[in-house]
Amino acid sequence: MTTSTQAKMPAGNPESGAADNTSSASKKEPKSDRPDPMTVTAKTGSAARAATPPRRGRSFVASLALLLALAAAGASYYTWRTLQTDRQQLGSTLQSIEARSAALSGETRATLPALEGRLNEDQTRIQAITSQLGDVQNAQQQINDAIDTLQAEVSRDRANGWLVAEAEYLVRIAGERLKLANDVATAVAALLAADERLKSTGDPSLITARSAIADDINALQSVTVPDITGMALSLGSLQHRIDDLPLSGVEPGEQAGSTEAPAAEGWRAAANAAWAAIRNLVVVTHASDSGNSPLLTPDQRVFFRQNLGLKLEAARLALLQRDTETFRDSLNATRTWVTTYFRESTARSNLLDSLAPLDNVDLSPDFPEVSASLQALRNWSNRRGEGTAQAPARGDVTVASQATRDAGR
Repeated sequence: MTTSTQAKMPAGNPESGAADNTSSASKKEPKSDRPDPMTVTAKTGSAARAATPPRRGRSFVASLALLLALAAAGASYYTWRTLQTDRQQLGSTLQSIEARSAALSGETRATLPALEGRLNEDQTRIQAITSQLGDVQNAQQQINDAIDTLQAEVSRDRANGWLVAEAEYLVRIAGERLKLANDVATAVAALLAADERLKSTGDPSLITARSAIADDINALQSVTVPDITGMALSLGSLQHRIDDLPLSGVEPGEQAGSTEAPAAEGWRAAANAAWAAIRNLVVVTHASDSGNSPLLTPDQRVFFRQNLGLKLEAARLALLQRDTETFRDSLNATRTWVTTYFRESTARSNLLDSLAPLDNVDLSPDFPEVSASLQALRNWSNRRGEGTAQAPARGDVTVASQATRDAGR
């Protein structure tokens, strides 16, 4: 019991343990009123001998506890010193941060007005760039619209170009027919066809050309065109009626009997041949009724009729050549020849009546030129070519390029 109690004492104070043992022993002594001194001495010696080994164990434990306490104290001190150092460093860092924050705050307060001014300038510049960007977009849209319009016009003009080229060709044909053949009918037909081509384009820019073509058509239709074919046929018919005209120097019976009899056969043919030879040897002349025209031989009769036919043929040739002066001279010569060498009769009156309407005919009237129509079409073609080759508006491109450069800066 005593050993257990002593082992439980702290190793760091062996004297106090011995004192405790002594006090405990003294506390047990009152049980006997007067102990034996020898007994006490013996017990004490034996107790001391018995307590000697536990005292060494307690010393080791106490030393170990002391070392642990010293180590803990050293660790605590080291930790305390480390915390102090970290606290000092943290305080220094905090002070430095506070100083730096104060400096930065001062600099910030100093530079804040400048920063606000630059911010306002940047905002103003951004607004200007935004406005310029809007101008660029508007200019780009205008350019795109112009390109689309130009492409549409080019596509439409490509289709209309053929029709206008056909119209121009027809107008040239009309002018050539008027100059070379005075063919008003063909010229009017060509102009009408050209106007129909221009009408099918539906292009309002061709109104000027169509107006010029309409003026030329009206001018041609107002011209009195002689019926060359009809008059030529009439003169040919008169040539066929020359044999019906009675000559002034031939008796009516001779003219009627001047036709040859049917050919005879046998002895009758021989008799007729002999009689014809006798008639050629003897010429019998009779005084005419008027007494002014000499009687004509058969050869002279043929000459006068052939001469009249040649005069009518000359008039017909002059008619076909549209030579008005020669035509009128031939008509006058024909009229004079008929009245001089042919006797008054119904056939002569009909021939002279047929020649009368031809005297005042103008075979080559003044035909209007179609140069105005041709020039109007050529002007339209030139304008179309210049409009196709022309680039978009120069001012728009310049504004767009300048706005783009400003936006890039």
